[in-house]
Amino acid sequence: MPNLPEMVKDFFTGDFTNHASSVLGEDTPGVSKALTAIIPTGLAGILNKATSGTEGANDVFDTAKNSMDTVTGETPLTSTQNIEKGTNLISNLFGGNQSGILGSIARFAGIKESSSSTLMAMALPAVMGILGKHAEQNNLSAGGLAGFLSSQKDHITQALPSGLGSLAGMPGLGSIGASAAM
Repeated sequence: MPNLPEMVKDFFTGDFTNHASSVLGEDTPGVSKALTAIIPTGLAGILNKATSGTEGANDVFDTAKNSMDTVTGETPLTSTQNIEKGTNLISNLFGGNQSGILGSIARFAGIKESSSSTLMAMALPAVMGILGKHAEQNNLSAGGLAGFLSSQKDHITQALPSGLGSLAGMPGLGSIGASAAM
C-alpha cells in the first residue's frame, strides 16, 4: 500500500519550493519546512472531512476529481485561480480553526502567517488532485476514497512534525489529532 504523505511530498519538487519562495518572499528552507507541516496537516483535514459521513466523503471525492488539473500542470500551483481554490479548501476543511493552524505552521517554519496561508492555498488543490488521480486510477467511489484515506491515518499522523504538538489537538483535525499528540 502506498504511503500517502510520501506520495504527496514527492510531488512538491525543489523547483516548486524555489518558485514558491520567490513568490512569497521567504527563504527556501522556511518554505520547505512549512511544506513538511502543510502536507500532513492538509491530509489530516481531508481525512477528517472524508470520514465525517456520506456528505463529507462525497465533498472530498468531488473536490479531488475537480482538482486533477493541478497535478497535470494545466493549472499552475501559483496561479490566482489555484490559490482561490485552495483558500476555499482551507476554509472548508478547517473552518474557524484555520487561523490557529496557519499560525502554528508559520511559527514552526519561521515564515510569515500570510505566507503559510498562501503556501497551503497553493498546496491543497494539488493534494486533492493527487487524491483524485489515485481514485481514478483505482476506480474508487467516494466511499472507497474515504476508506483509502482511513487506511492512511497512521502514515498521516507519523508525518506530522514533532514540533507541531500544539497542532495535533486542534479542533478541525478531528480524532487524528489525539493519536498524533501521543
